[in-house]
Amino acid sequence: MGGGINGVEENNNDTQMKKEETTEPVDVNEFVIIKEGEAEILMHTKNKVFYNKTQVVNNRDLSIAVLREFISKRKEEHEAWLSRKVKTEKVLVENSSELATEDKHSESANRIEESNAEPEFAGDMCEDGPSSTLEESVSTPEVKPQQELKPPRVLEALSASGLRALRYAREVEGIGQVVALDIDKVSVEACRRNIKLNGSLACAKVESQLADARVYMLTHPKEFDVVDLDPYGSPAAFLDSAVQCVVDGGMLMCTATDMAVLCGANGEVCYSKYGSYPLRGKYCHEMALRILLASIESHANRYKRYIVPVLSVQMDFYVRVFVRIYTSASAMKNTPLKLSYVFQCIGCDSFHLQPLGRTVTKNSSTRYLPGFGPVAPQDCSDCGKKFCMGGPIWSAPIHDQEWVTSILSGVKFLKDLYPACDRIFAILTTISEELPDVPLFLSLHNLCATLKCTSPSAVIFRSAVLNAGYRISGTHVNPLGLKSDAPMNVIWDIMRCWVKNHPVKAQPVDQAGSAILAKEPELQANFTRAFASLSKAQAKKVARFLPNPEKHWGPKLRAGRTVTSKHVSLLGPKALNGSINHEEGNEPDAKRHKMEEPASDVPLFLSLHNLCATLKCTSPSAVIFRSAVLHAGYRISGTHVNPLGLKSDAPMNVIWDIMRCWVKNHPVKAQPADQAGSAILAKEPELQANFSRAFASLSKAQAKKVARFLPNPEKHWGPKLRAGRTVTSKHVSLLGPIALNGSMNHEEGHEPDAKRHKIEEPASI
Repeated sequence: MGGGINGVEENNNDTQMKKEETTEPVDVNEFVIIKEGEAEILMHTKNKVFYNKTQVVNNRDLSIAVLREFISKRKEEHEAWLSRKVKTEKVLVENSSELATEDKHSESANRIEESNAEPEFAGDMCEDGPSSTLEESVSTPEVKPQQELKPPRVLEALSASGLRALRYAREVEGIGQVVALDIDKVSVEACRRNIKLNGSLACAKVESQLADARVYMLTHPKEFDVVDLDPYGSPAAFLDSAVQCVVDGGMLMCTATDMAVLCGANGEVCYSKYGSYPLRGKYCHEMALRILLASIESHANRYKRYIVPVLSVQMDFYVRVFVRIYTSASAMKNTPLKLSYVFQCIGCDSFHLQPLGRTVTKNSSTRYLPGFGPVAPQDCSDCGKKFCMGGPIWSAPIHDQEWVTSILSGVKFLKDLYPACDRIFAILTTISEELPDVPLFLSLHNLCATLKCTSPSAVIFRSAVLNAGYRISGTHVNPLGLKSDAPMNVIWDIMRCWVKNHPVKAQPVDQAGSAILAKEPELQANFTRAFASLSKAQAKKVARFLPNPEKHWGPKLRAGRTVTSKHVSLLGPKALNGSINHEEGNEPDAKRHKMEEPASDVPLFLSLHNLCATLKCTSPSAVIFRSAVLHAGYRISGTHVNPLGLKSDAPMNVIWDIMRCWVKNHPVKAQPADQAGSAILAKEPELQANFSRAFASLSKAQAKKVARFLPNPEKHWGPKLRAGRTVTSKHVSLLGPIALNGSMNHEEGHEPDAKRHKIEEPASI
């Protein structure tokens, strides 16, 4: 019943869309033709349908390369399956023919003995007859396989303009039907318009439908060989239905652009969406990849399915994974072996992985048990600080190196077909050199920052690790990242040996670097250059990390949003809708003044003049003081209560350090020792203030030159007398000479000038 109703609704939507297409004319002047690869689309100038030029470089081109490889692998796997099937059938037929021949021989021997017939003639008849018929019956499946491989069906769940679906249909050879879904009516209209623009091939292969992707995938289980999820933001809402929609052995392509959530800015939000808690380390972008893989695996396990990652990449401002999905209740049990928690030291860069599960094999049986723990002590053994715990994350390999090599050779062979061939080649080259079995990575600059020492070159550090007997490689996520299977105590021993040759200044005892350097190294590092200290790409001088192809490279606005002046720093002066809308203050330069909300969570405020009065110094301008607080990493705003008041979340020791630095540049006279200012200035500032002007040193109102504190509308503005009171000469200073009751009543002495003579009671004797 549900499928029938959905079909009727889809047909009604299709007919309604066709009617609207015929009735509403299209103004060509409102559209711009965008060509990408072999596909062309009509893009509305007012950003009605989402289009991101950034995605062509890594996302769509890379997806096409992976899809081509998937079709090739799928064909190879099908041929291998057919050959295995034929071999199995041959073995069964041979076994059955041998049994039949033995039976016939025994029967013929008995008949010969009984009837005394000629043995040769009888034997020939018995051997030739049955064997020939069996061979003929087996020869038919060898020539004509029972199951033919159909072209793969592709579902683009969130199509928008349909550009990705059109590129799949026009550029990938051997592809079948491509279904492009979108819940937005305007997007479906644009997609159908673009299908017609791309000719008969696109019309024959691409189909656009108005539907909720989640409902559509749930009502079409195991129907698509490839499902592509590329949402604007998080894919968490689509994962459960997507893993059900893919056939066994099919592929799920998934993108996540909510990197702030996945990288630890909002850990609780990440846990609610993906079921993992992120950590804010240098490896946070790779951790984002592994959190997404763990989430997909979790959704697949609910339906006795599991994933095999083929390629996982972090590019620009998003992560994208390519995984194959299989169904097996027994293989699904290995999932706890692929997941781990992460323990990250808060003082140094040491981290440890805690596997969720383990296996115990006895004879031919395998038991699945909880993992041993904890892998990390309560306090860090290197610096003595505490650990933060995150995860669970996918700790198994995130790439299939055989696939990566094949995709890389395919891109190199067909480089003219990829608009972003250089960037794809650079990324895949770096991925091909990663250590596949080492999750997360270290940052050499972070290690040196902990010890406050100069940094060795990457070649020297790599050589020391290799000479110690461990492996090391780079990572595609970060050009400064290093993956190694060396334990953290070996890494710190290498750094201790480096510091011995390159001494550092003494640090406070409570610093992590002091605790690390206080220990003697157990391993004597060898910094002589190793043969494998350079990767193959570095040795061949192959570019691995290319610069952005253009200025303002990054995520674009959601469809329907208006580009205003605050988006200029992201989108550039030539924004998506042609002209910048400055309704929010007519400010042409968005970088000139950064608009910030006031510090509403800060009770009470400071007076800059009072601070200066305490120190008996000249006052800095409000802009200079605000800039110093902002450069120190704190927030600051004004207050409606006092035009000279300033609210800030900076602690008072930071405020006084800023003022001490100001007084150093603007000396004051010596004060008595018992004065508060003397005691404050006697201390040296721990913070070196930066008084250069910051972007947010002006508030919104100041940047737009909006009046904030208006003068009184008239003289003698203030409280009036209670009703019934008589205005006398003593009220003139408050109410003015022209009092509220029209004329002054001088009954109490008839004194015309209230300020001239002060009226007093006579002194009583």
